[in-house]
Amino acid sequence: MVFASGDLMNPRGIAFDSGGNLFVVKDSIGFVYDPETGKQTTVEAGWIWKFSPNGAELGIFTDDLTSPSGLVIDDSDNLYVVDSGSILQYDASGNATTFAAGVNATTGLAFDSSGNLYATSSLGTIMKFDPAGNGTVFASGLVNPACMAFGSDGALYVADYGGGTVMKYDANGVGSVFASGLDRPYGIAVLIPEPVSLLLLGLGALLVGKGHLPRRSH
Repeated sequence: MVFASGDLMNPRGIAFDSGGNLFVVKDSIGFVYDPETGKQTTVEAGWIWKFSPNGAELGIFTDDLTSPSGLVIDDSDNLYVVDSGSILQYDASGNATTFAAGVNATTGLAFDSSGNLYATSSLGTIMKFDPAGNGTVFASGLVNPACMAFGSDGALYVADYGGGTVMKYDANGVGSVFASGLDRPYGIAVLIPEPVSLLLLGLGALLVGKGHLPRRSH
């Protein structure tokens, strides 16, 4: 069933606000050709689209992004997205501020119950940012971490796209392999009953699994 449609090619993240509205971040790459010089320039642009709880398109929430990825909304309906090495914070009216700068390529964002923001990094690390935007390395040693989600047990579950695993981290950043042998896992969501049921999206398939024994359905 199609929930929402529109100019959604290459979506890079989704999140719901407290009112049930869906936000989708997407980027696009285009080319500009200069006939005088014969040179072609790559142009990147990014948007966040907003949809109502019934899937009706409510328009563009913001269109001032370059190459956005990752999307999460806090308890106050502030929206966070990664763009060009920074984590940007948007209020409900679309006003933007820089929450944290100097962030490596990130696809996953998640909040813990204390309001700390976690971000995966292309360097194989997970960064932890306090509510003021101060960052520290929470965990390292991953191959290419993608999306992540917290369980009701407080553990952080991370899809390691490059490693083919789902890692589980406690509050101190101590990790263990929750599931292995996966084919490029990317998207992740914690299901009920928690904490052991997960949804994974990777390579065009839906993976539903517990522990090290995922069940795959296409």
